[in-house]
This record gives sequence, structure tokens and C-alpha cells, in this order.
Amino acid sequence: MNAGREILILILADLGTDHRCYKIASSLGRLGYRPSVLCDRPLTPLGRAWSGIPVRTLTAKSHYSGFLRAFAAYMLRVTPILLSTGSRTWIVEDGTPLFWTALIGRLRGARVIYDAREILLETPAIRGRPSRRLAWSLWLGAGEALSAAMFTVSPAFMRHYRGRHPGKPVFLLPNAPMSKGAGLAAKPSMAPRVRLIYAGALRAGSGLRQTLAAMASAPEYDLDIYGFGPEEPELRELARALGLADRVAFHGAVPFESLRGPIAESHIGLHLLEPSCLSFDLTLSNKIFDYLHGQAPVLLGPTSAHAEFLRQEPVGVRVASLSPEDILAGLGELREGYSGFAEACRSARARWSWEAFEPGLARALDGKAEEAV
Repeated sequence: MNAGREILILILADLGTDHRCYKIASSLGRLGYRPSVLCDRPLTPLGRAWSGIPVRTLTAKSHYSGFLRAFAAYMLRVTPILLSTGSRTWIVEDGTPLFWTALIGRLRGARVIYDAREILLETPAIRGRPSRRLAWSLWLGAGEALSAAMFTVSPAFMRHYRGRHPGKPVFLLPNAPMSKGAGLAAKPSMAPRVRLIYAGALRAGSGLRQTLAAMASAPEYDLDIYGFGPEEPELRELARALGLADRVAFHGAVPFESLRGPIAESHIGLHLLEPSCLSFDLTLSNKIFDYLHGQAPVLLGPTSAHAEFLRQEPVGVRVASLSPEDILAGLGELREGYSGFAEACRSARARWSWEAFEPGLARALDGKAEEAV
């Protein structure tokens, strides 16, 4: 077999819900490569979409059960693989294994590409902790310097990383869905109920608490929540306390390929991300693109990336704040102009599909410089 066509993908995330890693692996297959995923123990089962893509689990437990232990076990077991593999292209899907992987790659002559999904130093878990920030700054800074190329999820992230690493190829690869086979279903009527959907992590900064508070005075809205996270118990209790138990459904985490149907059956997608740190302020989440592909106009949080995106693609409304009043005003604006927002979603699908940006992945693999953007 031709080892030069084999590509290793290293990831410490829940592979069962990680659509981005699947899309990268699928693109590699279409481009004539042979991807192989090295991950920690998935917290949720892998869906049918993963059949046919080699996945090797390197830890007994998910990193959600204890990050340091899972990280140490993962690095211990991935090291001999990197030292012995014939593959010479490795993609690192998050910052945690970056430095060690890039160092071994430099010693072995492998091309290491970093998928910068976030600005890790500017996330809530690290930004306010000086010792942790210093350690990760050294780890990530060295890893980024040793990497051969990067790709990332938003134009603002791309500008950020190009500023940090002048001359290093940094490619734009938004977290948009694959368009192949994704038809448009007819939406149910909004009368008498308006169906809202949230898909993602249940954590601080999601805007879900404020949404529930807004729904308490707006009985026409129902909400389906797909995902898991540390805030789930508090959100369940808040929904009960506000009398929303029959209007808010918690479905837990589901494989990413199972979300297309629920989004198609919903009227409005929620992504009320707060600009509580630089990483949140500059990112464009996969949820935005999942919603617009499902023809569900989106209610967005007050971040600068959202403002920039909506100037280009008017597929939703950006709230001025996360007050219940502003959330209800945003929902009302979406309902009033629903046909126009839905048409904007249909128009944006081709421009913001995974396939539209796949050539950037090919250029990153080939080592070719990106055009000026």
C-alpha cells in the first residue's frame, strides 16, 4: 500500500458528535487519500456515517471523564504510532496534542497540519487562569510554529492566525455541512406553534438560560434541545421552575447525521453565543450553517463575527443583547420577515457548503500557498 496517501487524524473530542472530523476524513477519501482517525474513547456512539472510515480508540475512557488522565493515556499510546507510521501527513484536530505531534513530525519529516477550531488561549477555561494560560501558550506557540500549515473556521480566525504567523499558509475551512443529498423539506406551519431548535453544548455562554426566561412570557414558542454539557441539570430545573416542562424537550446528544431531520422540522435555529472571550467573539459555529442548510433562519448572539456574517448573508437576526426582551424582539423580527430570511438561507447554501471550501483543504495538503483573502 502507498503510505504516502495515508493521513493520520489526531483528535481529542467526542467523535460521535464531531461532524467536522467526519467531513475532513470524507474529503480526504474523495481526494484520493486514506484517512485514519486516532481518538480518545467516544462519549456517544459513532453513527452510521463513520462506517468505512478507520477509527482507532486509544484510551479506555473519554476525556470528559477526566481530561488529564485521558490526555496522558492518549499521548502515551499515540507516540509509538507516530514514530513507526509510514504516513507523512498528520492532521491535528485540536490544540491538546499539537506540540508533541508537531515535534515528532519535524523529526520524522512528516507534514503536520493544525485545524485551529478555536483560539484556545482566548477561551473561558484558560483565559482567566495565568498558570494554565502560560503553559498552553508555550505548548501551542511551539506547536503552531512547528506545523506546516493551518486551517480554521472563520474569516476572523484566519486573519488572527495569519497575523500571529506571517508567511505560514492558513486556509479557511468553515464548519459548513456537506450539500450532497441535502434536499429542502417543506416547513410546518407556524400556526399555532413556533418550533425553536438548539443543537450544541449545554455550557455557559449558550444563551439557553435567557431563552427559557424569554419563553416564559411567550407561550407560542416550543424548544427542542440536542446536546449535553455541564449546564444540563440547571437548565432542566429552570425549565421546570418556569413552567416550561411541556414546551422544552431535552433530547441529549445524537449522532450528527441524525440532526438534519429535526432542523428541517423546526422554524428557527438558536445560536445565542455570548462574546465573553475573543474566541467566542470571532468564531462561526457549525450550528449557523446547519440551520441555514435546513432552511431554519437563525437567531444569533451579539458577536462581531455574527455581525460580519449577516452583512454578507442575511439569514437571521443578531440580538443587541441576551436580555429576554431582545431575544423576543429578535424572534418577532424573524417571524415577521420569515419568507425573506428563508429565501436567504436557500441562496446561501451553495456558497457556505463544505464542498465549496474543500479546495482549501487540498491546497493545505499539497503545501500550496493560499491566495490573498
